Amino acid sequence: MGADLGGVKPGDVVAVWGAGGVGQVAARAALLLGAERVISIDRIPERLQQAEKYMGVETIDYTKTDVTAELKERSGGRGPDVCIEAVGMEAHSTGPDFLYDQAKQQLRLQTDRPTAIREAIYACRKGGSVFCLGVFAGLVDKFPLGAVMNKGLTLRGAQQHGQRYIPMLLDRIATGELPTRHLATHPDAAGRRPDGLPDVQAEGGRVRPCGVPAVTGGTGFPAHRFGRPDRGSPGGLRGTHRPLLRHSRVPGRLRAGIAAGE
Repeated sequence: MGADLGGVKPGDVVAVWGAGGVGQVAARAALLLGAERVISIDRIPERLQQAEKYMGVETIDYTKTDVTAELKERSGGRGPDVCIEAVGMEAHSTGPDFLYDQAKQQLRLQTDRPTAIREAIYACRKGGSVFCLGVFAGLVDKFPLGAVMNKGLTLRGAQQHGQRYIPMLLDRIATGELPTRHLATHPDAAGRRPDGLPDVQAEGGRVRPCGVPAVTGGTGFPAHRFGRPDRGSPGGLRGTHRPLLRHSRVPGRLRAGIAAGE
C-alpha cells in the first residue's frame, strides 16, 4: 500500500525507513511496481539481513553512516524519488534530535517521535513523494513543513486499506512474489506462556512474534488453537475452548495465503 499510494513508478529510487514486517513488505512492493533501486534503512542486523535475502533490496544501517548522504550517493546526487516511512511514533536515531524528541515525549509535550519522517522529508529529492506508513497517535514537534513546501514534495499517509489490498496481497503471497514466512521469527511466541513476549525480546533475532491458529496444515508452525475461554471456569482460562476459526468459514484465497506461509 505504501509503495502504491506513494506513487512508485518504473525506474524510481525508493527508500524505506524501517525493515520490520511493514517496511519489508513495502520495499518488496516497490520492486514489484518496477522501482530500479530500493533501499531499506534500519539498525537491527536480523532485519537488514532479511530485507536483503528475502526481499532482494539494498540496505543501510543508520548507526554506521549518514543516511541522507548515503542516499544521495546511491541516487545520483538527487535523493530518492519516493521515501516511505514505516517506523512510526517510536522512531530511534543516533543524533541529538532523538534525545530532544524522547524528552518531549516523556514530558507529554508531544505524543510521537517524528525522527524517521523528518529524515525522509530532508532526504527526498525535489518534487518527490513522501509516504507515512508508520503509526502515529497525535502531535509532533519540529516538523519540517518548510522543506515540504520549498522542495515541492507530495506528502501522504494512510492506515491499511484491507478491502482494497488484502485480496491482491494474498494472491501474490500464494504465487511466491511476496515472501512472508520468514517474518514470523517467533511463531506462537505469545502462546508459550502468558508473559512469553518479554522472552522473545531477550532471545534476539526478533522481527515479528505471532500466534498461529490451527486453520490448515502445511504451514510448519505449531498448531495452537485460539479459543473462547469457558466463562464458568475461574479466571476464564480452563475448561473447553472452541476454535475461533473454522475451515468452512475461511475463504479459499485466505487458505491459500496461509498455506503459502502467511
